[in-house]
Amino acid sequence: MKANEKRLKATKSFLKFDSDKDFDDIYNDFDSRIQKMISPVTETKEQLIERIRNEKYEGLGFPLGYPVFLTSDGRRVRSKSEMVIGDVLENSNVLNQYEKPLDLGRYGKVYPDYTI
Repeated sequence: MKANEKRLKATKSFLKFDSDKDFDDIYNDFDSRIQKMISPVTETKEQLIERIRNEKYEGLGFPLGYPVFLTSDGRRVRSKSEMVIGDVLENSNVLNQYEKPLDLGRYGKVYPDYTI
């Protein structure tokens, strides 16, 4: 019983350690030279955002003569509604991709207006 109580106390102490910080915060607190020596199991939020922002994909494209609607950041979309949605997402700092292909396996490929 005493051994289990010690283990429980040690576990509770461990769980309290840096409990207000998530792994990204702990990683970001390290000097950049130390960060280069660490191979995180998962991407940090910043790395994920950077990867998504730089990800290349091919949307549906636009037929010749199709009306041109541009969001404030210069992306071409299909309608005024999509233009407004795109601007709201950007102004709210919501990471998004326009008409990024989504493969639904046997149901085929779809192109959602926005992936957030």
